[in-house]
Amino acid sequence: MRKGIIIAIVAVVALVVGGVMFAALGKKPSTLTLKPNVHIAGGKDGFAVHDVTEDSVTIDEDSSIAEGAIVAGGTGKAAPNGFLRKVTSVKKQDGEMVLETEQAALTDAIKKADVNLDITIDPNGNHTLDDNGQTKRNPLGAAPAHAVPAASDGEIFSYSGDELDATGSLALSLNMRVAENGKIDFETKADLNLDSEFKLQNPGDWNKDLFTKQLLPVTVIVDDFPVTLVNELSVSANGSVDTEADATVKSSLERTVGYRYLSSEGLSPIDEESEQTFEIAAADQDNLDASGHGAVNVNLTSSVFGIAGPEITTGIDTDFDASLEKAEPGTGESELIKLPGLDGTYAGSADVTATAPLEAKFNASEKAGNPFDDKKSRKMVNAELFKAEEPLELYTYSREIYPEGSEGQKVFAELEGKDFIFSSGRGAWRTSITMEKGGKFKGSYLDSDVYDKYAAEFTGRFEVVKRVDEYTYKLKLKDLKTTTPTGEKAYEDGGTVEYSEPYGFEKGTDFDLYLPGHPTEGLHEEYLYWSYACKSNESAIDHYGLFNVEPEYGMCTVDD
Repeated sequence: MRKGIIIAIVAVVALVVGGVMFAALGKKPSTLTLKPNVHIAGGKDGFAVHDVTEDSVTIDEDSSIAEGAIVAGGTGKAAPNGFLRKVTSVKKQDGEMVLETEQAALTDAIKKADVNLDITIDPNGNHTLDDNGQTKRNPLGAAPAHAVPAASDGEIFSYSGDELDATGSLALSLNMRVAENGKIDFETKADLNLDSEFKLQNPGDWNKDLFTKQLLPVTVIVDDFPVTLVNELSVSANGSVDTEADATVKSSLERTVGYRYLSSEGLSPIDEESEQTFEIAAADQDNLDASGHGAVNVNLTSSVFGIAGPEITTGIDTDFDASLEKAEPGTGESELIKLPGLDGTYAGSADVTATAPLEAKFNASEKAGNPFDDKKSRKMVNAELFKAEEPLELYTYSREIYPEGSEGQKVFAELEGKDFIFSSGRGAWRTSITMEKGGKFKGSYLDSDVYDKYAAEFTGRFEVVKRVDEYTYKLKLKDLKTTTPTGEKAYEDGGTVEYSEPYGFEKGTDFDLYLPGHPTEGLHEEYLYWSYACKSNESAIDHYGLFNVEPEYGMCTVDD
């Protein structure tokens, strides 16, 4: 992490004649040339600002300011973000002048410039200024430059919770070039460091705003002319855990993003150097069964005079779905599953993706438009600059393998997507479950009469206890959760819906799994009763079956 936050303001122009820069010949161009109709608050014009609204600037009475003038000011009580306006009309009232205005662009005011300034902001918000340009007399504006107070290691935000740990640091830089003909090149960059630890211990969905901070406006005075920058950083996170485990997915990202404005070409995104790491930490290194999604989103808005500029969004987006059993030593290790941070090789399935999306927009009000070039101001209102079709890949891995000794994972792969039905065929009741990866399932129960209904939605998973024979497995029911409010009633279509326990799963955790081909001889009599509607021949079943041992309930895949 960086030890501070740096905002580098670089406004550099070198007049070129015959392909040779004046600076190279030892000639010193003037630091700044403004257009003749520019008036600056508190500068040599001497007027004071009383009030600034979206459409007007109220100042001391000053007869030199007329319609068509450009007025500019740095940050102050009347204008927290500074202002740069074109005067459309002038009214005198009560000893003041009310200037009706519209938003101006930098090209309306600046003809050329040659300035190089560095502003360094330490973790406590203190700043220093280094002037590397042609003059040494450029002070900061009226408002001191501040950044978000940071810890000694340079972090500007830190969050720790049950779902996520996240920390980050940020460095901003601005580069502006103004040519003699008034054309402006403008570039903003953000160097982002982000660490994310997505925890898989707590099931459920979550959504959190982690951090929002507006960095106090920074006004840089180029000779007498003020340029004010306003930046806001926000960090949010969201995710879900479907199957919990004592495990954490760790990702880190270092990335330089931003945008560039060229008067001749318009706006384009910046996505430069990036480094990333990824690993998994798990308490149980022998078995891991977990799935979930987590995302940390970093949003940076940057604007000139607080009126218009880019909005850049990036972050870390993680999807994790794995059901793993550590393989015995010497079991075809070159073909087995290996994940960073886990000690050993595994059988089962793993589908892991960590990416860093990138999106950039230009935001401006209809009245503000584009602050860089008035000629294109009305074309740049709320425009999408860039959205990466393929996000930056931090890590991706997908593999499914079941060697000898991992029959449990293999059979769950066979069951994925299959529907088991529990019903007597008499009455209007039915329980069904749909199998998912790694033995997980989602289910529903519904019973109804003329006016009333009984219903339940639920989730759970099975673990393989042992394989009994070629066609039979012993399973253990785990993590059964009813997701509807048991015992409560709702009213629907003139009747009631009462939420109940899921019939068929309300008791018992020991299950038998039967595979197609299992001889009908030897199957429990109650299983044959419940599975009468499923495919079988005289000697064997042609379906997958589940038998809840304690209550003696049977369910089967009717489509197999």
